[in-house]
Parts: sequence; structure tokens; C-alpha cells
Amino acid sequence: DDGPRIPDPANRNLIRRTWGPTSYVDVPADKPRFDSIRDVPHGTVHQHTYHSKSLGVVRQFRVYTPPGYVSGSQKYPVLYLFHGGGGGETQWTTVGRADMILDNLIADKKAVPMVVVMPYGHVPQREGGDPTLDFEKDLLHDVKPLAEKLYRVKTDRANRAIAGLSMGSGHSLHIGLGNLDLFRYVAAFSGGGRNQGIEDMDAAKINEKLEVLYLGCGNTDFVFESANALDKLLTEKGIDHIYTVTEGGHTWSNWRHYLDEYAQMLFKP
Repeated sequence: DDGPRIPDPANRNLIRRTWGPTSYVDVPADKPRFDSIRDVPHGTVHQHTYHSKSLGVVRQFRVYTPPGYVSGSQKYPVLYLFHGGGGGETQWTTVGRADMILDNLIADKKAVPMVVVMPYGHVPQREGGDPTLDFEKDLLHDVKPLAEKLYRVKTDRANRAIAGLSMGSGHSLHIGLGNLDLFRYVAAFSGGGRNQGIEDMDAAKINEKLEVLYLGCGNTDFVFESANALDKLLTEKGIDHIYTVTEGGHTWSNWRHYLDEYAQMLFKP
């Protein structure tokens, strides 16, 4: 270490972490990857500002609409997608390339066209508050109703999914498993730090209600042991799930891969 750590000011791929911002560099391959910009129909990313009645503050969220949405009239299934600690609502479409991943999957007919709602995951600190519970209130009572009002999304449980990375994986497991009447698909990328009360849950009910419960983690990720423990707990409880282990750590290269894999499982007949 020969001096202060600073991000590259010319690089717009910036990851905000609790220990400081970090620049992110992608090295292109000879053949376009699943997350590369390709000559295919592209969706649109929208930004919304709203007043959260649940939290008493002004917040923002992003929405991806698939190719053909603007000129069409049909309704689409919806995925609620959460960022990690230190991030924001923009990260899945900047560093995460969620829009490119979905564009490519839809063009290749590997995924059903869907709307993706990406809220801001951090909440104001308050004495006695619980960040996960506060975020849940904002999502279910502010973001979800507004998204369903502004966008042509299907509002039944079979057409609603949830997923998140790192901090967002905890949000996803807590909200998804705690609201089985609202979500049919749940995913946690680099998660498992807390078991979300799974020991006390009815395995038969989860298996009946969920079409997919997906976990993904890198084999050198600092939460790998926790992810393995969650996988073991689910197995012991007899809860059906999918666990993908990849090379590498707590990185966007892995989280993009998990989104690509998970999206292909969603909303199929």
C-alpha cells in the first residue's frame, strides 16, 4: 500500500462499498458473453422518485421494461431485484448489467419477457428500528403498489419473483419466505448469514407455494460457509431448492451469472 485508495475518476463502473468505492473493470472476450451488449432488441430502464409513506423520506427505484413494452399493451410478470450493502438502486443496471442480461435472454428465447423493479435497499436509521423490516414495509406498501400502478405487470403470486445479492439476499429470503402468498420464486445470491427462521417454517407449505428457491455462491466468497449452512438446513428440512456454486468470490461476475441462471427459471408454464 503506497498511498490513499481512490477509484478511477474516468471509470463509470463504480462499486460503492462500506470500506470505500472501488472501480470495476470488465475484460471483453473474443465471443460476446451473456452479459455483453449485443445487436438484439433492447428494453428500457426507467427511474422513479417517490415519497415513502412507510419511511417518511423521498426515495428512488429503477424499473427495466422488456423490448416491445412501450409499443405494446400486454401485461408482464415482475421480478423485484435487490442490490447489496453499500449499493443503490442503480447498481443492477450499471455494474450488474441486468438489462443486458435480460435483453440477451429474451432475444434467445431463454427467458420470459418480464418487468424488473430495483428499489433502494438501505433505510434511514432509527432507534429500535430493524432495517430488514423497514425495507419490507417500504417494498410492500410503497414500491410494489406504485410499480403495479405505473406499469403493466401481472399482480398474481404466480407472476411475481424476488431476488437479491449479499445484503439483498437477506431481504429476499426474509420477504419472500415470509410472504408466500405474494411470491412464487425466491433467490439469494451470496447469502445465508441468517437462516430467516427457516427452522420453524413448514417445509411442506414452502414446497407447495414456491416454484423455485434458488441459492448461488462463489467457492471463495466470504459468506460461502454461511451459504453452505443454509443449503444444509434446507436439505435437512426437506425444502426443495437449487444451489449453484461457482468459482470466485463476492463479485459481480458471479452475481450476473446467478441472475442469468435464475431468470431462465422464472414464469415458465
